[in-house]
Amino acid sequence: AWLDPAAPRATPPRVAHRAVSLPIARTAGLATSDVILADRVAARAEPYPPSEQASHPYAIGPMELTLNRLRRFNREDDLSIVFQVINAQATDTGMPDVTVNIRIVKVAGDRETPAAALNPHVYNATTLGPDFNLHLGHPLFAAVTAPLASLSRGDYRLKISVTDKMEIGRAHV
Repeated sequence: AWLDPAAPRATPPRVAHRAVSLPIARTAGLATSDVILADRVAARAEPYPPSEQASHPYAIGPMELTLNRLRRFNREDDLSIVFQVINAQATDTGMPDVTVNIRIVKVAGDRETPAAALNPHVYNATTLGPDFNLHLGHPLFAAVTAPLASLSRGDYRLKISVTDKMEIGRAHV
């Protein structure tokens, strides 16, 4: 519903109704969210308070993303990606033990040629803050930034592999 603030107070609000059908959420097994391509991922000293969160839809906890809406990058740019790891298993203390591997392949027609591999990113008790706890519902986000200067012009695809060492499962994007 919405109201025109300039309209007389006796004017009733306008209401729009629309049915929405959502698929059933997948709740079992290791998975990832969609991958967000960003021009920049900035760290904030603290998350936005709930009263300001709606004004910053691409702020996730202490991270703030500037989206790459065109899905194009130059060699001078950094590739920044963010995604959520869903259904990672936890130790008794609530810590995950997840490794994210990212490869970049050059695409030419139906052919893919390896172009680069980033160092594995590990999310566990040694890399996450001591207050992190999957049992308390803390989301596990993978955020990676890498320079593109070593890549030649062309079309590329990301190959992302997530390994949960607590429950040897794999999710590929």
